[in-house]
Amino acid sequence: MATYDFHVLQPSEFEELTRDLLQKEWDCFIESFTSGRDGGIDLRCSTNNGGKAIIQAKRYKDYSSLLSNLKGEVVKVRRLNPERYYVSTSVGLTPANKEEIKHLFAPYIKDVADIFGNDDLNNLLGRHCEVEKQYYKLWLTSTAVLENILYKAPVLWSDFELEDIKAHISTYVMNDSFDKAREILKNHNYVIISGIPGIGKTTLARMLVYDYLANGFEEFINLSGDIDTAAKLFKRDKKQVFFFDDFLGASVFEDSGTGFAQKLMTFIRQIRSDKSKAFILTTREYILAEARTHYEKMRTENIEMAKCILDVGAYKKAVKAKILYNHMANAELPQDYINQFLKGRNYNNIINHHNYNDSVKFEVVQSWLSR
Repeated sequence: MATYDFHVLQPSEFEELTRDLLQKEWDCFIESFTSGRDGGIDLRCSTNNGGKAIIQAKRYKDYSSLLSNLKGEVVKVRRLNPERYYVSTSVGLTPANKEEIKHLFAPYIKDVADIFGNDDLNNLLGRHCEVEKQYYKLWLTSTAVLENILYKAPVLWSDFELEDIKAHISTYVMNDSFDKAREILKNHNYVIISGIPGIGKTTLARMLVYDYLANGFEEFINLSGDIDTAAKLFKRDKKQVFFFDDFLGASVFEDSGTGFAQKLMTFIRQIRSDKSKAFILTTREYILAEARTHYEKMRTENIEMAKCILDVGAYKKAVKAKILYNHMANAELPQDYINQFLKGRNYNNIINHHNYNDSVKFEVVQSWLSR
């Protein structure tokens, strides 16, 4: 049985996972509700007797925190008076823990089997693989896959560590740009991720790197301003993924000297003919345009045929909302703060802003923390 770290999911994502798993397991429809004060109801479904069952999804790091929160739910549950009450949690539970929770919510929790702990949810994911595929970043941080990623000999990337990887994945929201970039890589073996500052180019690139290492690639090489390193570390007998962040300069175009364009195009030609290699590059769109003007070689060989443009305007509103929520949730803000932010749909001022990007999201989190 695979072991999944449910803390990589934000609370809303964990709630959705609980819903999808139990819908499959029980073969029924489960209601879910918009974010905000839930009044003691995360999820709800009908019972065989025509009554109502309530399901609470609790993503906590330890049992003491979970129990403290559940004690605050008891009054709400008594007021709602459901026929049955279920608890789903990211916390691993002992038989004694389950008995304590059952006693806390008597008579609404009928059996300890109505309490789904970490091990139960892992078991359900094993039974319902189609649900696992819906939660890509959950799979990406499973024990087996993380070990695969971490032991693939990363070169020249000092922060390529477990907690760093989890931090990136936990705030990432899967969207069409990931599938688009992966398809370009599949067809050309390289991709240039371009867009405005703060749009998430490096984050998408990292996700693609993790994806390749999780799916059979053996070695990761991070290039830092030096295309010569790519040629030196190129090995025909290994599956390698190369990453060149801001390959034309971080904020303005930087001429990397005589022969740079020629070396880059030679390396890309080599990559394009070798399915055991992947090359991921990022740059700002205006820098790429300036580089094409400066380097004739880049114009004549059409380097942009494998370009994936990240456009904030192409992000669906729901995706932008989830990205914002994930950053706020990852900052571990009190739920009351988040509820106030959701009140009156204040979040629309952010996600509809013409400058919506990572900088805006960061400033929002910082402003809430300073209150």
